[in-house]
Amino acid sequence: MSIAVQDPIFPAYIDSSVIIGQAGDFEKESGSYKNIKYMKCEPENSFFPDLSKTARTDVIFFCSPNNPTGHAASREQLEQVAIEVSSFSKIAGFTGVRLGWTVVPKELLYSNGFPVINDFNRIVCTCFNGASRIAQAGGVASLSKEGFKAVISLIDYYKENAEILLEIDF
Repeated sequence: MSIAVQDPIFPAYIDSSVIIGQAGDFEKESGSYKNIKYMKCEPENSFFPDLSKTARTDVIFFCSPNNPTGHAASREQLEQVAIEVSSFSKIAGFTGVRLGWTVVPKELLYSNGFPVINDFNRIVCTCFNGASRIAQAGGVASLSKEGFKAVISLIDYYKENAEILLEIDF
């Protein structure tokens, strides 16, 4: 199996590939793994990899907002990614709660024409028992009019903090 990751990326995506034995040999000279393709995400490419130049892989780990850069992909950029997995961890401050959602387009097919969604549903329904009721209630609350207002207020607060940091002469 070959894997592509954003570079830089949160280490868990690389580590999970190593743990399940899919990363290949570690190449000391380059500081990378043989079966992992590193997609540069820098200011020069608006922190979004050129997927047309990315080597063909079995899996692409794409994280938005990116950790550690914090860059969030645009809607147009996200439409280039086949399966979207999102969570409430960043937008609603649900760090550690593990509540999210996945979008798998019905049009996404394997090379033999079989829909990816069928396998996805089978895996999720077999391996995942669902989120706790309290986590679900928190997710629904964050999507309500009042909850969304609170989320926007929190984002504004973080933006103010970022502005303060930019003004500090380190």
